[in-house]
Amino acid sequence: MSIEKAKNAYQVNERLKKHFQERFTPFSVNTINVRGLLDGKGVSVTYQPEFCLATWEGANDSQLKELQMVMSYIMNGEKPICKYVLITEQNGKKIEKPTVEWDSKTPDKRLEELIAGTAYEQAIVQDLVFLTEKNEMKEQSHPDRIYGIDPGSIRDIENVQKDGEVDLFHRIDELLTRIWYNNQVEKDQTENLEEQYALEYCIYQTTRFGVEIPEPVAHEHLTMTASYLAWFTFYHHYFHFMLTPDEQKEYYEKRKKGQDISKFIPQGNWQELIPCFRYCVQSNKNKQNIKTNVVA
Repeated sequence: MSIEKAKNAYQVNERLKKHFQERFTPFSVNTINVRGLLDGKGVSVTYQPEFCLATWEGANDSQLKELQMVMSYIMNGEKPICKYVLITEQNGKKIEKPTVEWDSKTPDKRLEELIAGTAYEQAIVQDLVFLTEKNEMKEQSHPDRIYGIDPGSIRDIENVQKDGEVDLFHRIDELLTRIWYNNQVEKDQTENLEEQYALEYCIYQTTRFGVEIPEPVAHEHLTMTASYLAWFTFYHHYFHFMLTPDEQKEYYEKRKKGQDISKFIPQGNWQELIPCFRYCVQSNKNKQNIKTNVVA
């Protein structure tokens, strides 16, 4: 039995109350948002007829699946495009929010935002799973391509393999900037896909310098590790924030001309930063596009 698709969050609220009854207690409702408690845990639904985002703080797999089924029913049978765990921080405490999304208007664009790490400014996306047949087919259409192994848009592979730490950092930093820019101007995502392969190829090359990243796996992005985040942040913070504008200008000019830049190379040990990033990583089983975590 189907019902008319909800027109706004007020209707979503009424249908949630009807289904969950005493299990659901709303405390904030407006045209596009419903917030409340479901089985004593915080639940939030952002709703428009063409887009829906439902989060249930601390929900287990079966609970999230129930919420997913109820919301799909409210949306007249529309299937979600993906699910993931949204990681936020409040008062120094990490909060996990299992999340499901629906998008009937621009699903491919939304998925690219989640993959590229531009969907949220102050949160981390983990365990991203595609739920649409279209995107499952897209993943299977390139069975021989593996993130971290396939160089994508890179044309000077030998140089990448010979790069020192500083040069490799700059390659990664430049790729991140290009991917971010392409997303902002809505450039052809085929180009961004090749850049993403190139990015993760370069990231995996950091293992030559002691960075710990599990071996690449087919159909999955590289695993986020505290080791990689520490390495990237060490160089990113130094070149973007520790050098003065004049020093940056001199450094990049000399680097471009192939001149001596030894006085600009950062001192210290990036591995000392690893403990600072352990809160971002639940375990080696939590897979996520590294890019999501380094551009925030």
